[in-house]
Amino acid sequence: MPQAERVTAFQLEPVTELTPLEPMLDRYVRMVVERMAADNGVDFGDPEEAVRHHNALFRNESPSFLTPPGMLLAAHISGKPVGVGGLKAADARRGEIKRMYVEPVARGLGIGRAILQRLLDAARSEKFDVVRLETATFMTEALTIYRSVGFTEVEPFAGSETATTGMKGIVFLELNLRT
Repeated sequence: MPQAERVTAFQLEPVTELTPLEPMLDRYVRMVVERMAADNGVDFGDPEEAVRHHNALFRNESPSFLTPPGMLLAAHISGKPVGVGGLKAADARRGEIKRMYVEPVARGLGIGRAILQRLLDAARSEKFDVVRLETATFMTEALTIYRSVGFTEVEPFAGSETATTGMKGIVFLELNLRT
């Protein structure tokens, strides 16, 4: 979306089908792979295989985002997806937020914060006690948003995509919803 087309109005809607978001999710994973390699020296071997692997992981777990108690949200500007974020149950008492991403051209419009707030509202209505997530240290805007709503750093948690890899540059966060 060229800068001249940038607008401040966006629609935020639940997603029931992953296919329309796949190009944006692919760009997100590619950006993460590139930045983790450049900023943290992470050797993915074949970067293209790493992208395929992480996209396949998300597709495999997508039913947990596309059906309750999960939720996958997409933000659209002029019908084009520009942001995404998902919530899934980690277990009966904990939710996990994944794949929070806003396209660079749409940053600064409040999209990330709006997606996060809707996911937290959904987690509360599902009676989750805690919501957790993992993010990269280079995602400073995301970290600022997460911390501004009360997320605090925790030890790596079971079920994380990166907890057992020893990958540098990952932050694990948790928010207690019952305080």
